[in-house]
Amino acid sequence: MKELFKGAPCAAIRCRTATALLLALVAIAWAGSMCSASVGEVKIRAYIRPLMELIIEEHNIEWDGLVVGENVCPSPLRYAVLSNMPFRVTIESDNPHMTVMDPGPMKGLMLKNPLEWCWDLSRDFTPISNQPATVFTDNCSSPSIVRSIDLRQCIDVGDLPPIDATQCYRTMIILLLEPTV
Repeated sequence: MKELFKGAPCAAIRCRTATALLLALVAIAWAGSMCSASVGEVKIRAYIRPLMELIIEEHNIEWDGLVVGENVCPSPLRYAVLSNMPFRVTIESDNPHMTVMDPGPMKGLMLKNPLEWCWDLSRDFTPISNQPATVFTDNCSSPSIVRSIDLRQCIDVGDLPPIDATQCYRTMIILLLEPTV
């Protein structure tokens, strides 16, 4: 019987060693699985800024040779809009009646009829006012689409031509681009 238990201490050591190795492998595998399965989340929020830009091609229009009656300006007011949101373009003037503003004997003299505008020559002209009037509305636009506003000035027989060559009738048109949302 002694011979039966002769290898028992060795087997017990082997059993403990195998158990320890097995536990070590399980611990390493568990630690490895924890490292490779680590997940983090990043939430991203982005906001787009509104873009609205009015591009006017020519800021000064020289208009010579007006005569009594209807005069359509040979150079229409041309503009483009760049916008990523709904908008409208309005037109107005602080001084709808062209006035001599240069120093001289006619300073302050004003034409009897206001300057008029239309966005299509097949339509009727509308007098420019000191209150905004809508010219154009859209949901979005591109600067490659150029629009134009035609101008007309009706000269009355009673409107005087400037006496001094340094004097002329002037006004300023205001185009305003604003959101419609």
